[in-house]
Amino acid sequence: SRIEKHNLHQYGNHRYTAKASDWELFLSIKADDFSHARRMELYIKKMKSAVFIRKLKDDPAEINSQVNKTR
Repeated sequence: SRIEKHNLHQYGNHRYTAKASDWELFLSIKADDFSHARRMELYIKKMKSAVFIRKLKDDPAEINSQVNKTR
């Protein structure tokens, strides 16, 4: 639902990435609850690394590590 909200500009249009309407889902990770999902999202964004994000997608063990690290 977050992808749909981004593409419909429900988060506003004041930030650079909010202006795009062609967002696609790249990776989905199960979270315990909303706050856990936000912690994971903020951690991934803080890494600022496309290589790190691709590694998450390619290596399920890395996903499990990140899930546990942000619990």
